[in-house]
Amino acid sequence: MKQHCFLKAIGAFAIALGTAGTQVGIASATLFTPPTENSAPRSATGGASRGSFFVPPTDNTAPQGSTGGASRGLFDGPETAVAANSGNDRSNIYGEMILPTGSSAAASMLAVLPESFYGTTLEARPTILVYVPASNADTAVFSLKNEAKETVYNMAISIPEAGGVVAIEMPAEAPELKVSEYYQWYVAVQLDGELTPASPYVDGWIKRIEPSADMDVALDEGDALAKIAALGANGVWYDTAAQLASLQGVPANETMASHWYELLESVGLADIAAAPIVM
Repeated sequence: MKQHCFLKAIGAFAIALGTAGTQVGIASATLFTPPTENSAPRSATGGASRGSFFVPPTDNTAPQGSTGGASRGLFDGPETAVAANSGNDRSNIYGEMILPTGSSAAASMLAVLPESFYGTTLEARPTILVYVPASNADTAVFSLKNEAKETVYNMAISIPEAGGVVAIEMPAEAPELKVSEYYQWYVAVQLDGELTPASPYVDGWIKRIEPSADMDVALDEGDALAKIAALGANGVWYDTAAQLASLQGVPANETMASHWYELLESVGLADIAAAPIVM
């Protein structure tokens, strides 16, 4: 019965969303370098990206006929990037963020992506990062669709009531992403224990790619940070962000914290750099 209600709620939410990606963002530059073409779907309503610890690939375009959003990154987006929809915010404000001492943070739900709302991964089951502000909500729904708008996976996830960057790891039972195919993901928050068409959500695009021979060599050498730098230099956004997030320990490492700030600042998300990370 519980599962039936959960699936029914997802259905209502999906109908309300249609195929829209409604995030709009800002940006800057450093760990991530974007590709020559870094657009989200041509009919999308999203923005663009930028970078420097991260260097995007030559082709960084999401499906041309879809209606998704876009990413943000450590790089300045190309002229081909889709213009932001001025009528929509890239996030949904639904709670007060508890600010870390001496810092500022966003009070909106945010996809940790470049402004194009698009990025690549080498992983069959990648980790996706989403920022949630403090609220009375503790559960959200993660949904993944293929380019044909078919839902390929759904799952419930826990979110911290105190807010923070949540790492959504696709489990072993989730289907593997197919190489070179585009997927759109959504994370919707259950408010008062329910998922409705009015639930706050963020979304983004992802494509799994295969590493080049040179990237393979680079990933086999050096320490963890060197491997992250290799991912960033090859424009692999999701893995760059997820692996760098995993190195943010307690007590904080000043060098890693600086790299994390640089990465987020390059995609216009510096306000959440001091937020706790929930892996």
